[in-house]
Amino acid sequence: MTTTKTLVAQGSPSRLARENLHLVCGSGGSRAILASAGFVYAIDKCGLKNFSTIGGVSGGSIPSLMYAAGLPAGRVVQLAVDIDFSSMLTRRANVFKMFLAFLLKERLAQTRPREAVLGSEKLESFIDELLPVWPEKYWTMAVAGKTQVVFTSKGVFQYLHDGSMRQISDKPGPLGLAVCASCAVPGIIDPKYWQKMYLFDGALSWDGQCPIGVVVRDMGAKPSQILACDVGDREGGLSEFVNNFWRFFCGRDCVWPEDERDPAIWEAQGSTVVMPKINKFASLQFTLSSEQKWGAVMAGYADTITMLWKRGVIDHNKFEALGALVANQELFKLDCKASQ
Repeated sequence: MTTTKTLVAQGSPSRLARENLHLVCGSGGSRAILASAGFVYAIDKCGLKNFSTIGGVSGGSIPSLMYAAGLPAGRVVQLAVDIDFSSMLTRRANVFKMFLAFLLKERLAQTRPREAVLGSEKLESFIDELLPVWPEKYWTMAVAGKTQVVFTSKGVFQYLHDGSMRQISDKPGPLGLAVCASCAVPGIIDPKYWQKMYLFDGALSWDGQCPIGVVVRDMGAKPSQILACDVGDREGGLSEFVNNFWRFFCGRDCVWPEDERDPAIWEAQGSTVVMPKINKFASLQFTLSSEQKWGAVMAGYADTITMLWKRGVIDHNKFEALGALVANQELFKLDCKASQ
């Protein structure tokens, strides 16, 4: 965690607290689930509660859903840590096919096969049992072809890149299906078939890993009203080398321009984007130790309170008090338990 000696608080301490805020949790598999849970916990501890919308895509769609449904922030963290991610996915291939799918993930994002090595039926059932009603402020997004399919409490909407829209439904879509569709990494996790469309990972649209643009364009938010968490997609090692190869091989015909997908666009316009660095495990690594999980949660928490201190949302004393939890994992766990 960055120390206060290297920081300079900026702006009015009460500006963000007065805003009607919008919370966005980006993609990144298990890294996004855990870091976004820490992000949500930090925001809650800093007293920011006035949210007009709460949502996210892929891994970030899960903790944002729990928080939008009114679960206490400490409970969101505990669920993120307690859930055995691997048990929520059904294996459908042998070891070699699993390895090949994970290795060629970037290429499969372009070809989008309708079969994958993992099924998400258990995750879908878990979500529907945990939260049977669509939370009023919640949204998530999947892609169908070159369109965005945005699920909200007011209905389901399909957007083209040029901004044109058609309403698919005037009622919320199935909640578990919507979340699993947003998490459907091509070739890795099965797509969801709904309304005659195959729905895939929400990170595949022109808004990229952290879809702040959805909230600005489609929900009327100002960039300055947005708090977002983005764990990124740079994982290092062989996986990143292969992904970079496919990006080079496919060129711009296969992906949306990277400069259009960069959250820095929105940072420049005043959005607050927290980017926790989590390098101890990959996004699609689902079997994790308790230490790995708590480490990722605390990374999201630590970077968020640092960012909010820099933005002037909390003062020096509050920053020091909240920062004390980062130095003691057991104390952090107790604090989360007390906040449930």
